[in-house]
Amino acid sequence: MTQPILVVSALPQELEPLARRLMAARMRSTVGLAAWQATLSARTVVLVATGCGSGPTTTALSRLIAELRPACVVATGICGALVPGPRTGHLVLAEAVRREGETTPREATARLLAPAASALSESAGPGQRGLMVSGHRVVCSAGEKGRLAAETGGVAVDMESGWVAEEADRAGVPWLAVRAVMDEVDRPPAMDYGQFVRTDGRVGTLGIVLHALVRPWLWSALSEDGARTKEATASLSRALTRLLSALGAVV
Repeated sequence: MTQPILVVSALPQELEPLARRLMAARMRSTVGLAAWQATLSARTVVLVATGCGSGPTTTALSRLIAELRPACVVATGICGALVPGPRTGHLVLAEAVRREGETTPREATARLLAPAASALSESAGPGQRGLMVSGHRVVCSAGEKGRLAAETGGVAVDMESGWVAEEADRAGVPWLAVRAVMDEVDRPPAMDYGQFVRTDGRVGTLGIVLHALVRPWLWSALSEDGARTKEATASLSRALTRLLSALGAVV
């Protein structure tokens, strides 16, 4: 296999819509993680769900880079908006990423940004460029989002891109971070889903179900979160199909 383009997200659900769009995508196991391998514009693309948060992401990326020797890495998935403007399904192209608590951001690979911006501008929804902040937890309130935006200058928040960037930089691999907004700045998630993330980075869905079962006042908001996640991942899959074709010509 020639050097593939590696696409990573926290959860399989974030990659499944993209896998369905790629030609002959097939499930495989890569370093023990849920993955798909496909071909796009004669280029091999490997999609891998690394798990949520810094620990699982760091471990997975170091092993993936060592095994696959990718031409580039694209960090993707859903994110939360930190500023007014981006709505559910809108795309965020990170010009740089910064982990919460750090002062120096990591800049995305410059030669990939222009083709990425061009490809994303042709996709279905509006986009936002700027700084992506990576935190250690799910940001669950408008007040906390406002604090993060003021402290960092970030336009969106996730839990993985900063650690993807660190491992890619360590290995000398070009990288980008492209995400789709799920929760808007004034419409945070229904609850802190981070409390259900296991040590391996997987989400305990049974725990979420049992938590919600005895809290009927959450049902409507949880249903809305599910619909917003579906909208965001659908938007992301359309955009990434264009983006990956463009990247295949420059890496």
